[in-house]
Amino acid sequence: MPSPLECRKSQRIKVRFFLTHIKSGLTGEKLSGFTRDLSSGGLMFTSSVEYSLQDTVHLEINLSGWREFNPVINNPDIAGKEDTVVVSVKVLRAQRLDNDLYCIAGSFIWVDNEYQKALEKYVNKQAKGGNAFFS
Repeated sequence: MPSPLECRKSQRIKVRFFLTHIKSGLTGEKLSGFTRDLSSGGLMFTSSVEYSLQDTVHLEINLSGWREFNPVINNPDIAGKEDTVVVSVKVLRAQRLDNDLYCIAGSFIWVDNEYQKALEKYVNKQAKGGNAFFS
């Protein structure tokens, strides 16, 4: 059981979005997975590989409906990725699931400040749809 300091205190939404991930410091193919829940401070996602506690993982999350909140929507550098959020997380929990997947919980350790604010607005709007909970 995670310590109280590792539990997210912000509102979370249960969502399933495609993402790619790779452990910090590694090069090579990005792995794919799906979010299980999301907050403005972290997320839980599935992975085909196990990460260790405290690992840093880089993620690109494809959030449906993100364009409305994306603070850099007119940036030509992200053309074609307007629904993508790029973050890094510190792994707080890793649990093997029954289907040879791992459930990874992580806290954001890097996310652009503008994206952080936009993510909070996104989560709050999605929460109004009834899929929010607190931990």
